[in-house]
This record gives sequence, structure tokens and C-alpha cells, in this order.
Amino acid sequence: MEITIEISENHRVIVSDWVYDAIINRTISEIRVSEQPELFEYLQRCRRENGEMLSFNYFDAEEYKIVTGFFRQAYNRSKEEQIVNKRIFRRKYYHQFLREYNDLMYQLIKDERFYI
Repeated sequence: MEITIEISENHRVIVSDWVYDAIINRTISEIRVSEQPELFEYLQRCRRENGEMLSFNYFDAEEYKIVTGFFRQAYNRSKEEQIVNKRIFRRKYYHQFLREYNDLMYQLIKDERFYI
């Protein structure tokens, strides 16, 4: 099953459902509730079991950079885990996870709000 992540009104990224879950969970783990309580709550609601899907469409440029920063931190930590502990998950699936996550990061950085 695939999940669509909305970057902007005209731009979407499709990821596997289990990759979506991992991306959301890893990003939530990067956020300190006291620093970004609204973002933390939003991402909690974006878990599939809660029914709301992730959309970057509603963030202004400043919020977009903050959110993208947390996603980047989670992505970088995921890459480090692969290097440090090669036994995490099965390699095939972990490579798929990193590939889809990398595609999402590439699309996030391409958005004009990232540069404003």
C-alpha cells in the first residue's frame, strides 16, 4: 500500500505505507515537545492510526524550514544507524526505506519555501 505526502498544492510524493510510518515516528522522536508542541501534536495526528495524513501545504516558509529541519535530522540519524549497525532491519528493506526517505527529502528541499 502507498501513502501520498502533499508537499504543496501541485506537488506530492508517494511512499510505501510502512516507510511513511517509520518517517513519521523517526521525525517525532527528533522533536522535543517543549520546543515545538504544535508540530509534535500535528505529527502525532499524522500517524496512520490517527487518520490524518501528512501535508506540508499548510506551512508558511518559516514553519516549512523548521519542519524540514526535523525531517532532515531524522533522515541523517537513519543513515548513521545503517552505517553503525548493519543488522538493523533486513538490508533490502532498509535500503528501500532510505531510498524513499531520500526522495522525500529531495522534494522537500526543492520547494521554494525552503529558500525564502
